Amino acid sequence: VSGISGLFQALDGMFMEIIGIVEKIQPVGWKVWNYIVGAIAITLLLGSYTCVYLSFFCIMLLAIFALHIYFLVGGIFLFFLVLKNTRHLFWAWFRAVMNQGMVMIFAAIVMSMCFFGIDEASKTFVATADVSKGFFRLEYAMIIAWCVVCFIMLLKVPDLAAALSGG
Repeated sequence: VSGISGLFQALDGMFMEIIGIVEKIQPVGWKVWNYIVGAIAITLLLGSYTCVYLSFFCIMLLAIFALHIYFLVGGIFLFFLVLKNTRHLFWAWFRAVMNQGMVMIFAAIVMSMCFFGIDEASKTFVATADVSKGFFRLEYAMIIAWCVVCFIMLLKVPDLAAALSGG
């Protein structure tokens, strides 16, 4: 995967793979209960991945928007660098720019790492797909666990970036 657009394309492909998993695993029999359990499992799977995807998208969107705002007012802060009494304002602006840049980098790193985990867990789930065992198996739990871990790590991305940039 190269670049942010490549990562988003891979994430979209992963979403289609999860849809494929849902289509392959069908409830056994004509019992209504099997379809209710299947609907719950599908909702949990799609919901957890959607939360991860949307949190990554929002973090990237906010960081890009903040960088645009910072660069918009950047000329004023470059002027502040010239005067000794206002240099601290320039360095605060510079740290804010670096912070948002690091947020984008860390979000992409976290999402890339979790992408491979979710991908591997979903391939294992498809490879061991046996409807008679039901949806809720260890392989299914691994996909959900990877999504939860990714979501939690994405929430920590601004803290990681602030720790390095002094924000």
